[in-house]
Amino acid sequence: MIKIPEKFIREAYAKDSLCKNPAAYFYDLAIICSNICRLQKFLPAQTKLYYAMKAPPIMQC
Repeated sequence: MIKIPEKFIREAYAKDSLCKNPAAYFYDLAIICSNICRLQKFLPAQTKLYYAMKAPPIMQC
């Protein structure tokens, strides 16, 4: 697990949207891309990789 810098978290939660609905995911795109590249080395060339994410519903106050 990667530790997210506290400054980034404070800036993200300072936004109104996260204050109203504090459920959030933080991703390091460089790590995701690196993992995809590593995975693709072991998959057959014709393999396609798809990714989907379902976010929690936005709660209204």
